[in-house]
This record gives sequence, structure tokens and C-alpha cells, in this order.
Amino acid sequence: MSESAREDRKRNTHLARRPYPLVLGKDLSPSFAESYRTAQTNIHYALNGKFGKLLLVTSSLPQEGKTTTAVNLALTMAEGGQRVLLVDTDLRIPSIYKIFGHDRNRGLTNILMEMYGADLTGGDLSQYGPGDLVSILGIQGKSGLLNISANGDIYHLIFRNGNLVDVQWKNRPVEDRLGSILVESGRITADQQARALKRQVGTQKKLGSILLNMNLISPQEIEGPLKLHLSETLQRVYSLKSGAFYFQDKSLPDDYQILDPHQGGNGFSLFNGIREVAVEKKNTPFIDQRISMYLQNSPVDNLKVLNSGPIPSNPMELLGSRRLSELINILKEKFEVIIFDSPPLNSVSDACILSSRVDGVILVVRVGRTNRRGVKKAKQHLENAGAKICGVILNRLDLRKGGYYYNYYYRYYYSHYQQPKNGSRDGK
Repeated sequence: MSESAREDRKRNTHLARRPYPLVLGKDLSPSFAESYRTAQTNIHYALNGKFGKLLLVTSSLPQEGKTTTAVNLALTMAEGGQRVLLVDTDLRIPSIYKIFGHDRNRGLTNILMEMYGADLTGGDLSQYGPGDLVSILGIQGKSGLLNISANGDIYHLIFRNGNLVDVQWKNRPVEDRLGSILVESGRITADQQARALKRQVGTQKKLGSILLNMNLISPQEIEGPLKLHLSETLQRVYSLKSGAFYFQDKSLPDDYQILDPHQGGNGFSLFNGIREVAVEKKNTPFIDQRISMYLQNSPVDNLKVLNSGPIPSNPMELLGSRRLSELINILKEKFEVIIFDSPPLNSVSDACILSSRVDGVILVVRVGRTNRRGVKKAKQHLENAGAKICGVILNRLDLRKGGYYYNYYYRYYYSHYQQPKNGSRDGK
């Protein structure tokens, strides 16, 4: 028997012994799995007919069944054919690892710390691809110049506080430069191009800005060619597999001009243009390797699990950090649905921080445990954070009259979040 087969057998044996009711359990009523399929459909319609890429599962109090709900929703969606990632963002008392028999100390926080600590002062594109560099510099919140040289070409990528705000192909052929494109398309004349280029000499201003300032072109006329210009350059950069890079960590001068044809209005800007440019494939060998190291398997092929990793000293700060936002953007490109299990809303603020970053929030309410006031308080927390609430899942509902009832108990979670009156930590 192969090593992977032994691991799968060990995991399945572990699952069979766990007290958590899962949709994979053969001893449960068919209505149990059907309830999660119904919930999946209702979530679909709550999000206007589109399955959200990012879903957060939370509750008002501990011991309401949110983790089991998150796991079962993930299993149900994966069994339905979607590529699903289940992420344990309860960085205080994680529990998903217990359900699947995983190593808790391999997961989310490992990736965040390794990417945040990566040294990008210089190196080779075979180790860090262009997509790696842009994402990691974003996670690190860097400002400065990234110089990439490959195949005789030189590219400059400009960052401000982690945002890619400019990209330049320094030795782009003359016929492919913005001015030539504008002349060829009839938006400006060759004489107007020459006048603008003459004014550009000795300044750091972009040709597009000069053309706009000279009233030789309108913002609407330059928008399309500029986006095409950016798209071609970024596509070339992201497709590079060999070459060298170095990063100069420095603040941009105050007079560094980022082209904004609408001068701060509601229209197109260079910064937005870079974010909107569609890139078919980013070369990210470093990130791909790190993510694959910490993703763990589940009983369903389409479901991968990212456990919490080592518990950080500052969970709230980490969940609200730029590095997590950047990692989520990376993971969105690899999975159709990402489900986050988070701490209870009325215990800590972690779930509120995450709720504004997802497409929808599912609030789990255990019948007989949570009163209306607690549910309303949790709802208010989510609304204050700007979250979209998909709906409520009622858990541990007594359906014995219909021939079915199930029961489970989260003693460990309860004992951590709510200190018993006698001061003990055993949760009894």
C-alpha cells in the first residue's frame, strides 16, 4: 500500500470515530445531507443566482455548530462538482483540523509568515515568478521600483504601499509605444506626437498626461489605447519564466505622476487600469509551492482544507492585515468557492473583520441556546461591518415528530470562550 493510500485510510478511520455529524456519515438520515443541499441552493439564490467565491460561516455564540455547518457545506459543494477550499480562520480555538485528523500547525499562518518574510532584494525568476513578486510586494506593503530584465528587455514596476501603480517596458519598440498607437489609430497626428515628446524631455511626466494637458486628446480617446498598452506590457511581464530581478525599496517622490485622465474624477485612471487588466496566466512558482505545502486533503477530491496553522499572538491584527487580503485574492484564482470558518460574533471581533471581505455570510443559530437578543446583536455586528447576510441556518432543531433527531456537543469551544461561574476551565 502506498504512503498516500495509508494516509487516506488513516484519515477515513479518524473521520469514522469523530462525534461531528458529517454529510458523509452512512449512519445519518438522508434528510441530513438533503438539508445541506437545500442550504446550498438557498445560498445560491440569496447571492442573486451566482455562487459566491467567498462565504463566511459564523454564529453569535460558541457551541452553536458553525464549524460542522461550514465543513458540511464545503463537502456538499465539493460533491456537487465545485472546486472548494475550506479555511479555518478561527485563529484562537481552531477545530477543523480535529474533524479531518490534520496537523493543526500546518496552515494559514505559515503561508502568511513565509510570504511576508520573503527577501525580494534580488534573485532569479525561476525561484520567484513575476506573479510572485507582485503578490508578495503587495503583502509586504512595499513602495519602490521592481526591475525585471529578461531576454534583452527591461521592465519597471512601480509600487506604492504595496499597490502596483505603474508598469513600464523601458525598451519597448518605438512602433509599439503609446504615442505611435495613438497616431496609428488617428487619435492624434504625428506632429502632435512630436510636440508632446519634445515637452516630455527632461521631465518625469507621462506622454498621456502631456497630451491631456495640451488638450490634444480627451480622456475618453486615450482610455482604450492606454488599457491595451497596459495589458500587453503586463501580459509580457507575467509570462516571463527566466530572467533576473531586483527591488529598490524606497518611497516615490511627491511629484511622481500616475496618469489619471479624469484627474481624480469617476473615470479611468492608470492605477484602476492596472487592476482591471485581465491577465490569462501569472507565473507564480513560489506561491504555488507554498500553498501546495500547506493545503491538506479531505475525503472528497474537490475539497481542499487550509487549517489555521500556529496560533498567532495577534489574531485580530492578522485577519485584518493586507497580507491576508492578498492571499485571498491569490486563492480566488485557484478555487471556485472558498468557505471560511470564523469565531463567534459576540465573543470576539474577528468574524466582523472578515465579513466585509466576503460575498456572503451565513449565520448559524442553535435552537434552544441563542435568544433573539443575541441573534439581533450578531446581525447588527455584521450590518455595521457592511457584510451581506445570505441567511440563517437553524441548527440542532428537534425534528423527532418527523422521525429524525441528531445531537452533538462542543465542550472544548465553550470552555475557551465562556469562563464557567466557578472559575474552572473544564466547561462543565
